[in-house]
Amino acid sequence: MTSLSDAPDKNLSSDGGYEYNTGGSVDFQACNEGAIISASDLYQFTEDPDRYIWSIQQDFTMIPGDNIDECDNDWRNEYTQAIKHQWDNGDPSGPTVTSHAPSGGKSGRVSSASVEIGTGGVSIGWTYYQPKVVRHDNTVTDQARWEFDWEGDMLETNQFRVGSECEFDTAMSTGDKIMDHFEEHTFRDNWGYDANSFTLWNEFHME
Repeated sequence: MTSLSDAPDKNLSSDGGYEYNTGGSVDFQACNEGAIISASDLYQFTEDPDRYIWSIQQDFTMIPGDNIDECDNDWRNEYTQAIKHQWDNGDPSGPTVTSHAPSGGKSGRVSSASVEIGTGGVSIGWTYYQPKVVRHDNTVTDQARWEFDWEGDMLETNQFRVGSECEFDTAMSTGDKIMDHFEEHTFRDNWGYDANSFTLWNEFHME
């Protein structure tokens, strides 16, 4: 069985031009449905002081109720309606998403893939994998967005490792809001009668 503390280490690789600034995690659990966890790290681009670039790497984990001891019920993953990196909700002006990963749509399982986000030869990379889902990439100019529609592995604990990079027109000061992110995931009982959706939200400020 899986608990909220079982999310794996990120195992990021980072070039010297990015410096860790802040991060954090949020979670929610409901029995009998399941639990969702979001853990994120934010990095500031330091290679060029005249460019105002930030990156986030996020692990979004979903644990169906079938895998939680205290829930003891047959609920499964159904649909991840949204993972959104909302750079347009930060304090600086002119947010433009310059890189995001994974990018593009993908149907089916990904056992292991090396992905990265970065600018000008400076990057942050990690290993990406996904269960048997249909991935939709709905990224726009000022937000990185993904959706995942389950095709299999519905009773298993799964995780999506995503990231995005954004360049702003203006610099930030300590305490300014960098961005926020939003997640929504649906669990369904194994008999198909009931489905419930849960959301997470977290915001980050420059330290």
